[in-house]
Amino acid sequence: MKQYRVFHHPSGKAEAVKQGWSWPASLFSVFWAPFKGLWVLGVGGLLALAGLGYLVASFTDANTAASVMNLMLTAAGILFGVKGNAWREARLIKRGYRLVGTVVAEDAKGATANANANIVAKKT
Repeated sequence: MKQYRVFHHPSGKAEAVKQGWSWPASLFSVFWAPFKGLWVLGVGGLLALAGLGYLVASFTDANTAASVMNLMLTAAGILFGVKGNAWREARLIKRGYRLVGTVVAEDAKGATANANANIVAKKT
């Protein structure tokens, strides 16, 4: 079971964001971001990594450049793993979603269903 924060939009749509480390964000970093609607972060991160890679390759030998790029990609993976879910939450809030609660569930689909059931129960 995992802990999720559930957000609702006035249109009725719900989104659940897992708390803590994000493995998909860590493993796919700048390629994960656009799939979650974080286009600026994804494209900006890709351009930053490409630019830094170009600079490193211009001023060092191939082995050093490869080592530095591996370090940069590892650092990006760690950063995205740690901050990925928080970035998703910030995007949802910016788009008009509001936090309705935190639930424990097996997956995001279960978390939104659980939160929806709690909202209906509170209204009756």
